[in-house]
Amino acid sequence: MISPWSLLFGLFFAFTAAQVWSDNDRAENAVIREASAYRGVTLLAASFPGEPEARLRALLRQHIQDIVALEWPMMAKRTASLVVTPRAFAEALQATIALTPANPGQQMAQKEIVAQLEAGLEARRATAF
Repeated sequence: MISPWSLLFGLFFAFTAAQVWSDNDRAENAVIREASAYRGVTLLAASFPGEPEARLRALLRQHIQDIVALEWPMMAKRTASLVVTPRAFAEALQATIALTPANPGQQMAQKEIVAQLEAGLEARRATAF
């Protein structure tokens, strides 16, 4: 027969493990959504060939490098604040808004780049639970 303490310990362990798995799944999904949004930005940046495309790609690359080099270690130590918008990300958003579309395709691409950047930022903030 299982003692009441063993039963309580088993229930505590099960609930704790379920919460950890749930948190892990949420974090993984947020990272996937963020990466997908940034991939969309990379693909759409080709609609603005030359300097604008290169600038957007460089800013996005810098943002991702900052995430890996700075934020991930801080998140591991639970000292990260994901509320502040990162510099390179803000510059990429400003550069996108400052673009002057030359045709309807570029107008659509510009709007979608802004939407993808916002989706990436929202997914990033979703990891701050």
